[in-house]
Amino acid sequence: SNSGARARPTWSRLSSVFPSMVNSDGTRTPFSAAAWQRDDNYFISATSCDYIISAVHLIAAQGWKLLTDYAFEPTTGMWHHRAAPVDPPLRLTQLCYAADGTLHYPQTHLHADESAYADYLDRARTLLASRPDTPSWNDAEPTGLTADFETLRWFPLPAACLHRNG
Repeated sequence: SNSGARARPTWSRLSSVFPSMVNSDGTRTPFSAAAWQRDDNYFISATSCDYIISAVHLIAAQGWKLLTDYAFEPTTGMWHHRAAPVDPPLRLTQLCYAADGTLHYPQTHLHADESAYADYLDRARTLLASRPDTPSWNDAEPTGLTADFETLRWFPLPAACLHRNG
């Protein structure tokens, strides 16, 4: 496939590496043998459900094209979009309690209604179509990560994703 996907590690490979995945400072490397799951509310509308299914299919098929838009932090296992704001959306200093004990904080929630879904999918398809049909990276390229990390890694990780600015 064009996705550059790696085979998932087998349990025998995982069980032989997990005991050694403790860092020198005693912290553990952020890997889990458990699979993630997505639970959807039973009360979402058919339109929202269709949108979620379409978006998941789109990302499953072509999401690899967006990989280099993200930086991966191996010590935390977190991915961050390179253009995302650095500051959190809310700071603890913005929280305060009223005399009655009610928590107050700035509220700037923007919500789109279901009529926006088609446009979101169209914009995503346009963005993905603008990207090459083959990866711009070689997944066999050395990442500089530990052998144990590489044994557990089942996902493509372009070397460029390991550099915050590049």
